[in-house]
Amino acid sequence: STPGNMTCIRDCLVARIARLFSHAELEAMRDRRDKLKNKLYFKRLVELFQSDCRREVSRSNASTLFQCSECGKLLTQESQERRKCTASSLTVGPRGTLLYSHQRDTSWDANDYLVSLRGKGLSWRQIYWRIWSHVNHLKCIRCGETFS
Repeated sequence: STPGNMTCIRDCLVARIARLFSHAELEAMRDRRDKLKNKLYFKRLVELFQSDCRREVSRSNASTLFQCSECGKLLTQESQERRKCTASSLTVGPRGTLLYSHQRDTSWDANDYLVSLRGKGLSWRQIYWRIWSHVNHLKCIRCGETFS
């Protein structure tokens, strides 16, 4: 619980405080009136979009996030070759691996996407975890397919 008026804390201090928390600590934080926790997630989201994002926050960053015009998935420069797209955009790599070539949707904008999520009533916490899940991909141990 955070007593007192939290609106007087400057943005740079909130960003420094956000860097001190791990994901688990931030999730476990109790803030009934949401005076600080939502601001901390917003600062984490801003950090996630920086190209020099710390590895403790995310294995990758969202600075290259884009939407594919073929399949509609949100991808990063790093994850686009691992994630499946439509069959028409499939190519074979030099070692015989299947590569998927996604087409950037030039009309899609990350800022507009974030604003639309916020307009749907999502909290900064929910938006952070949604973007984090698009940036950090996992591999299925059964079939080896990448997913997020």
